[in-house]
Amino acid sequence: MANWTQLKQFLYNNYKIDNDSGDSLRMLFNTGNGRSQFISVHNFDPLVTFSAPFGRVSDIKPEIVLQSALPFGVAQVNDFYTMIHTSWIATLDELEVHAPIDALVTRADQLEKELTGKDVF
Repeated sequence: MANWTQLKQFLYNNYKIDNDSGDSLRMLFNTGNGRSQFISVHNFDPLVTFSAPFGRVSDIKPEIVLQSALPFGVAQVNDFYTMIHTSWIATLDELEVHAPIDALVTRADQLEKELTGKDVF
């Protein structure tokens, strides 16, 4: 991808977009057994982040979050813990879009189930 507009078009062509707020998109994935997982893609030109919430701060101890998030980064966004993958927009190829999305969907849903027993996201 060369820029945010091209990345957005690629995402629209390959995924179901649940919400588009201009510089961010949200996608909802069915993970099976009645579970789902949100993934957000945010434009921070020249970077893009792929992120997936997996628990409320009040539900999980920080040390557990830090031990569980590898190989992704983790952040607290408002009242939620979120796994994050960051890439340069200009150098993204198809695999570098599909792979982090697939991995984040799987890992975030797994963590949410293991650490909270809930399906909020």
